Amino acid sequence: ALNVESFLDVPELGASLPVVTAGLPASLAIYAENTDVADASLRAQLLGGASLGMVEGAACIDLRGEAAVEVAASEAGIDDVFSSPGFSAEAWVAVEADALHCQAHMNPLISQHGPASGWELRLRAEGSAVFLVTIAGVHYEVTGPDDPAIFNGKWVHIAGTFDGSSLRVFIAKALAAETNLPEGERSLYPGPLCIGCNPAWRDRGASCHVHSARVSSCALNVESFLDVPELGASLPVVTAGLPASLAIYAENTDVADASLRAQLLGGASLGMVEGAACIDLRGEAAVEVAASEAGIDDVFSSPGFSAEAWVAVEADALHCQAHMNPLISQHGPASGWELRLRAEGSAVFLVTIAGVHYEVTGPDDPAIFNGKWVHIAGTFDGSSLRVFIAKALAAETNLPEGERSLYPGPLCIGCNPAWRDRGASCHVHSARVSSCALNVESF
Repeated sequence: ALNVESFLDVPELGASLPVVTAGLPASLAIYAENTDVADASLRAQLLGGASLGMVEGAACIDLRGEAAVEVAASEAGIDDVFSSPGFSAEAWVAVEADALHCQAHMNPLISQHGPASGWELRLRAEGSAVFLVTIAGVHYEVTGPDDPAIFNGKWVHIAGTFDGSSLRVFIAKALAAETNLPEGERSLYPGPLCIGCNPAWRDRGASCHVHSARVSSCALNVESFLDVPELGASLPVVTAGLPASLAIYAENTDVADASLRAQLLGGASLGMVEGAACIDLRGEAAVEVAASEAGIDDVFSSPGFSAEAWVAVEADALHCQAHMNPLISQHGPASGWELRLRAEGSAVFLVTIAGVHYEVTGPDDPAIFNGKWVHIAGTFDGSSLRVFIAKALAAETNLPEGERSLYPGPLCIGCNPAWRDRGASCHVHSARVSSCALNVESF
């Protein structure tokens, strides 16, 4: 039986993203997903309300409006990239043409550019891109031909390279234009590197979504550019660890151990609350896992089991009846189990034995559901049914012996699999179902 110390860890707060510096020397890559996060040596700061999102089922950074990402170049080891023999800047972007400014210099995508200095990769509303470098205080740029169909809200790769003599711009991984530049000393910009804005003129910014971006200290060829975003609205399900258990994270924690994907339903998307990545399950949004595939169809029939999640919820977003607010559910007519939220500021854990529903409800605390992260859990060890709020035991009750009534359908987060009109409108950072009754230390 897991204790409180084993419950899921608190979401990592702080509006930032991992910066992956492994690979090419003096290079960095920023991903909406925690790709190779073990190699991250620093964090990129999210500015102006930048948040995580999802486009075409691919995780991304929402840089619309005044949002941007900033990296202190000296920390990333890329302050000398522009002075290296060659360098590249690239990104996978999803942008609507009418969201861009009519002047390209107002649409910086990746920028380390200031007065008479630095470099910048820009977008053009007409459907093209511009790559600019500064030599001996003079700006030089190359512009690709316009194609109005390029910026249609779908993913497209944009890149610029400079090998010391040839300045090139690439669109959709194809060379769009190139020009030869005179020799001369490169004029470096001493400030940070920004994605989605210009570091010197903060009112300039490309309003778009970015899946990944990279700056490299060599002039890459097309074959070496970043891979296409993985499409398909799903999240990794991590099954490593406890037997017959699963965990779902907004971030790709231990994604190498993922054996299947959880499907996002009803417009569910990635978001950010208090600087922590999360799954937005407001409205009709939900996550579904085919229990038989996840190996958890027998969880409820095991000697003990647990269900838990880190949630951020506003009390007034919940229904006044708790059964309409399922948080984690594998519950149907006279069968299964469910962890629910109460608008009054509490939680309910329900199990079914011999066709009869039994539940335990924690005491109400209106301050609990205030939009901040809180941990909610329920455990059953075969006799005691317990509900936990904020990693503390809130209530428990003893149940009669009897055969557990299993629900044969999928497991859902944010809705009930049998009655899809029921759902807890909230944000979820992580959720886990385990085939033992965890204690607080194991959450």
